[in-house]
Amino acid sequence: LRRLLLPAVALSVLLILFAGGLFTASAAALPGDNLYEVKRQFEGLQLQLVSAPDDKLNLIEQFSAERRREVEALLLSGRTEEAEFDGQIETMAADRWVVAAIPVEISEQTVIAGTPQIGALVRVSGLADNGRFTATTIEILISVPTDPDLLPTAIPTETASPTATASPSPPATETAVPTMTNEPTVTPSPTATNTPQAIETETA
Repeated sequence: LRRLLLPAVALSVLLILFAGGLFTASAAALPGDNLYEVKRQFEGLQLQLVSAPDDKLNLIEQFSAERRREVEALLLSGRTEEAEFDGQIETMAADRWVVAAIPVEISEQTVIAGTPQIGALVRVSGLADNGRFTATTIEILISVPTDPDLLPTAIPTETASPTATASPSPPATETAVPTMTNEPTVTPSPTATNTPQAIETETA
């Protein structure tokens, strides 16, 4: 078993060392170099091995920064190579943009996919030649987010609420105020007067 496993283990170790050496050697490769494709393949492998969303996002940002560094290195060296990078639009003019601090020449042949705006995230593909980068295609990746606070908000108009129309109130009926009626005065009933009665007197 040891005799069978020993060559396999040794081959695995050699492959790991070889891959590690290739990875280290290709880390500084630029577009057009022999090891540049190896570098990009290692980056794709790293993305496949990472499962956590935050770690994958960090790798994507790291690789985006590497693409910008490659373009800057090509411009400084004056080499002529095709390259691409991602970045935000900082300034825009008719024939010259600045994307992620990199001057980008815009020609009549430049194809722009989407509506470019300052602050939008774009992918620029083009040709680095003698210290100048001319874009062949510019793809809008993420448009400028609209701030809801800056949007004109519709001011609610005051709807005319139905005004309370004065309904004809019934005429105020005069309530009969009980008048003080004079109570019948007690008239003194005629007192019984003694009528003189003829007294028969005896005549002599």
